[in-house]
Amino acid sequence: MAMVCINCDAPLPEGAVFCAKCGHRVATAAEPGATPATSDIVQFALPPLSQPPSRRRMHLPWFAPMAVVLLAVGVYFIVQHQTAGWQVSLRANWTSVGTGSTVHLTATTNKKVDGSGNFITIKDADTGAQVAMCQQGDTCTADVTQNQAESQGFVATIGDVAHSSSVRVAWLDWNLQLSTNKTEVTPGTAVKLSASATGAIDFSRYDLAILDSTSYRVVKDCGHSASCTVQLSQKTEQQDKYFARVSDARMNVAESTPVTVAWAFTRHVALKVDWSSVGAGSTVHLTATTNRTVDGSPYPIMIADSTGSQIAVCREGRTCTADVTQSQAISERYVATIGNVAHSAGVPVVWNDWGLQLTADQTRIQAGGTVTLSAQANSAIDFARYDLSIVETATSQTVKDCGHTSSCTTQLSRQAEEGDNFAVHVADANGEDIADSDPVTVSWTFQWTITNQNSGTGNNLNAVSFSDTNTGWAVGDNGTILNTMDGGATWGTEQSGTGDNLNAVSFSDADNGWAVGDFGTILHTTDGGSTWTAQASGVHAAFNSITFTDLNTGWIGGRGGAILHTTDGGATWVIQQSGTSDNINGVAFVNATTGWAVSDAYEDGRSHILYTSDGGLTWADQLSNGLVDQNGYEAALNSVRFTDPNTGWVVGTGGAIFHTTDGGTTWDAQPSAANVTLLGVTFPQAGSGWIVGAAGTILHTTDGTTWSREQSGTANDLHGVAFGDEGNGWAVGAGGTILHITGQ
Repeated sequence: MAMVCINCDAPLPEGAVFCAKCGHRVATAAEPGATPATSDIVQFALPPLSQPPSRRRMHLPWFAPMAVVLLAVGVYFIVQHQTAGWQVSLRANWTSVGTGSTVHLTATTNKKVDGSGNFITIKDADTGAQVAMCQQGDTCTADVTQNQAESQGFVATIGDVAHSSSVRVAWLDWNLQLSTNKTEVTPGTAVKLSASATGAIDFSRYDLAILDSTSYRVVKDCGHSASCTVQLSQKTEQQDKYFARVSDARMNVAESTPVTVAWAFTRHVALKVDWSSVGAGSTVHLTATTNRTVDGSPYPIMIADSTGSQIAVCREGRTCTADVTQSQAISERYVATIGNVAHSAGVPVVWNDWGLQLTADQTRIQAGGTVTLSAQANSAIDFARYDLSIVETATSQTVKDCGHTSSCTTQLSRQAEEGDNFAVHVADANGEDIADSDPVTVSWTFQWTITNQNSGTGNNLNAVSFSDTNTGWAVGDNGTILNTMDGGATWGTEQSGTGDNLNAVSFSDADNGWAVGDFGTILHTTDGGSTWTAQASGVHAAFNSITFTDLNTGWIGGRGGAILHTTDGGATWVIQQSGTSDNINGVAFVNATTGWAVSDAYEDGRSHILYTSDGGLTWADQLSNGLVDQNGYEAALNSVRFTDPNTGWVVGTGGAIFHTTDGGTTWDAQPSAANVTLLGVTFPQAGSGWIVGAAGTILHTTDGTTWSREQSGTANDLHGVAFGDEGNGWAVGAGGTILHITGQ
């Protein structure tokens, strides 16, 4: 190739060092960086920098564009040397499988990718998500599992230089089912089980089988098939469950819903009930009976209600029984079954509201009068199994047995003053109590008269006690003891042997009595008061109350919280710890262990009601905050009386009356007809009570709740009251006052 000067384009001879035309120096091969003239590469001579710019103008040879093209082609072939010739393919071991199955994907290249800077990648063809990537070798694998039915495409790539065709895999619902032509047959009869799955699934990789669900024994191996059948028979009574299963080489992938087949003899079951219309709270008896025994059978006798809840299960014999009780009105239906092979007809049972009612033609009547009570129950109830009756609630005594009927009437009369509660009562044939009506209260009342009796003394009388309607004693100030043997028509004086005030008296019978008073005085008589002897108390406090439950057992209450107890008729008295320093004004016991004591509020500002259940060995205060009288002040309590272990009353200042029906756990205020200090209370019989107090106050109740004021005829304070029977009582008070209370 000819050489030219790059400064002036003049031809240069071979081996020239300088241009002959412009004098530009050209390097030789012998010089450093020189290029021989024979070189195939064009040499360009550059003008010296010392020349002016016009002389240094660039002149490119005619072949410069071709050189640029040749350079680009070279670069292209270098790149092609790195990317050309790559190929990749992708395959799946299964393309149609059931949900839960695993598919194995394999990508293969025509040469290894080690050190090439390219990776083999398997991707989700739909989302582009990468499934696997391999940096070495010529293969890449991935396992893909789907638990839901779907179709998914996959593709393999080598960087951006090669892509495989897409491979699509379908995960299909199994729709695995097992059916039977019969579910209930007699022993020895064959049944056909048919298993089937989705036919679109390639079953060449799966095994279909039918199994016993209890033992997991394979009863039919269907092989690589989407469906199959098998016939089974059992010689004995039994109940079996079967299911279809699909598994691959590694694991179970699907199971069908089980099918139950019962091999059983022809059976019948009947259910009956002893009563179909009963009252709430009653028990009915259900009996299921079969035509053959269930001994050794897998089918027990069952009794169930309308919700399917089991009432009874019996695995032996031919009968099964159950007792069912409903406490509320309800209608229910029961059925008996033998497994799944026999069902009885439903048996309805109705529990009815009793609708019990008791009415009285009058609720307040004079003693000796007659009241008519009428009982009524729900007539829809079959009373052939029940007994209806009218009872007195306090004693549970039957006043009318109505028998097997839903209604009846009776007439009652009381000669004494009393208030009784009555109710309708229902019991079943076994005497079991079933239901009671709300009670009705009937009060028989006396016409009361109060007359003054001559005591023969002007001393204050503080207490009175009667052993019967004729024989009584009154005690008072200055050692006064009075006695009557004729119901108070006459009162005589007995010699007490003391001048101290006597504040309380108690007689166990007509002969044995005790009187107590100031300065620790205790007097005792065994001859009805003809003679009185002193007993040692061991204390100097004034005694305010006394009570005996028999000839030997008694208690005394007094000032400063004093409580004394005897178990030998007063031969010895033992001090008990009351726990208070307030004055004990009243003591009452219903038996040898259970009693109460009440106090004023002078020492600690609140009253006390003390309770014992061990005869006074320990006393506990039933009040936490005391009791408030009708004026809003703390009541000082003066007297207490209980008619039974639960029912009692206390009275005190400011017209205070409090009542308990739970043995003193709670106390409820009752309105009184007098806002004065109340000093004594007694109940000759349950419901009929009397209270006396200041300014001649006498209060009376016939129901234990409502108090009315009686005209006493005196303004003197009345300190004590006692009855010889339900119609004869006496009140004593200031100035020797004795009043006789009579009712008729």
